[in-house]
Amino acid sequence: LKARCNIGDTTNEETEEYANDSEKELNGDELFQAGMQFLESDPETGVHFLRLASIHKDHAVATSILFSIYSNAPASYARGVSLIMRLARIGETADDIVASANDRAGSLFNAGARHFAPLWAVAVYFHQRGALTGSIQSMLALSNLHRKGVCEGAEGTPDELLTKNNKRGDYFSRQALDRGGIMAYAQLASKELGANNLVEARKHLDRALAADPEIRKSETIAKLDLIILSLIHI
Repeated sequence: LKARCNIGDTTNEETEEYANDSEKELNGDELFQAGMQFLESDPETGVHFLRLASIHKDHAVATSILFSIYSNAPASYARGVSLIMRLARIGETADDIVASANDRAGSLFNAGARHFAPLWAVAVYFHQRGALTGSIQSMLALSNLHRKGVCEGAEGTPDELLTKNNKRGDYFSRQALDRGGIMAYAQLASKELGANNLVEARKHLDRALAADPEIRKSETIAKLDLIILSLIHI
């Protein structure tokens, strides 16, 4: 709400009115498709249809695209944030929760992005909701959050305020692996590397490379590979 006030809007949430009865008859996917069709030739009309899909039909992809559009226009950034947060709060069960919106909300709090304090408990809350739907992205994020005990955007936090829990971190890495989240091997390798268990770290990294050789192009994997090789040969 504070961010919305900064752009002169004191309403609680975004609104968008239907222009006519024909628009009211369209479902979420049809509104989304209309928005994408007009987005390049008539951006105002395209955004109108995307907003209808997001606000009235809880369309996840339309919401994500609007967030990207508004993020590239600083004066409108709060509008994208409002749409994401509205969608992230919807639902209580895996069938009703929107994974992409919760992934994004958790990431914003974790990073301490503009208008977002780096609040560990809130980042965990939204990522837990995402993980409930089976989101690998949220599971990987939860693994990092529990291992570090602090948000990425809260560096320099006093040790007594940290909530590190390696067992919880391992749990979410394993959950991600069970669903094909190969990058979880990198998390496990990093953990073993931190404990100076080079052989186990190498095994986890080799498992990642065996599962997908293309993952070697990842900056995280390449960095771990280089560190482990250098330490093994010391």
